[in-house]
Amino acid sequence: MAAHRLALALVLFTISFVPSSGADDEFTEGLEGLRQVQVSLDSADHYYWLIVEHGRIVLNKACGPLEANCDHNVFAIWDEEGHKIFEQAPLLDIENSTDGHAFASALREPDRLMVSTVITKNDGYEWILAEYDVDSGDVLRLHHIVPVRCLNMKGDRKGNLWCLGDDVDRRREQLDHNLVYRYDASGELISQTLPRSFFGGDPKALSDCVRQSAPGGFLRGDGPVRLWIPTTGELFSFDKDGAVGDHFVTPTIDNLERTRMVSAPDGHVYAMLSTATDPKDSDTWRKGLYRLADDTSAWEPLAGIAEEIPMRFTLAGADDNGLVLLDRRSLTLFWWPVSEGAVRQPD
Repeated sequence: MAAHRLALALVLFTISFVPSSGADDEFTEGLEGLRQVQVSLDSADHYYWLIVEHGRIVLNKACGPLEANCDHNVFAIWDEEGHKIFEQAPLLDIENSTDGHAFASALREPDRLMVSTVITKNDGYEWILAEYDVDSGDVLRLHHIVPVRCLNMKGDRKGNLWCLGDDVDRRREQLDHNLVYRYDASGELISQTLPRSFFGGDPKALSDCVRQSAPGGFLRGDGPVRLWIPTTGELFSFDKDGAVGDHFVTPTIDNLERTRMVSAPDGHVYAMLSTATDPKDSDTWRKGLYRLADDTSAWEPLAGIAEEIPMRFTLAGADDNGLVLLDRRSLTLFWWPVSEGAVRQPD
């Protein structure tokens, strides 16, 4: 378990307590009139990632420092008013497992949380999707999806669950296999697409998409299902049958270092882009909000928001109320409204 925690500590996103500056305070004051919700981590001994989708706030907590008094991932959910309505540790709900890890989660529907887990049994490993009733906290079903392992997930508007992962049997035999799987409400596999050979068989195609805290994978937000592969810079969309629709390489801007994208209900893709003229010098880092141009050729800066967003903020989702900004220092969410006139015009 100690080795497992150490590996987790190396890959998961941690809280950054950054002293506020005058500019930071001014930016925060500009958010005071917006709708906001504050959540609680309940313990500083956890790493965490946070998702806003289907009118819910989902907080995934994972064991952090080696001395932390925790053994299992914990998933908590708040409603749109900021009331905690769910908190469970999935590995405690799966019988006959000696060890394991709750790897990813997604709301298939507002009242159905899906958690991808790998459990250790005496005869090896098994990948399971645990389906929770959010209202009661009960496990409704355990979907045994062998040989597929879900590394990143997304629920769509029809109540289906999309899984980014691989076929462990075919991967072991070095055979080509698909990376995107779609399951219906009963847990039945209804489509699969995007073969690994599309990326030349490069295993790094999934390297930045295998956890909820990574920048890649299915875009957060309540818009159309889209998938971003950071290693190739490609953004994929899918048709009604679950097959790959259009895909293209996302545009870059000068000194781009990090990208966090969301898919919004208005059909647009928005991003929080981080730039740095010198990545080793914190004073050169900048953050801004952008919208992908309709012809996908450029990122267009948003109007009405500071050009320099404090580094402690990140983009956590997009729903009918706007873009969801997370202040990582206070764990406060702010909803920034967007409209057709959201793009800042050139000077």
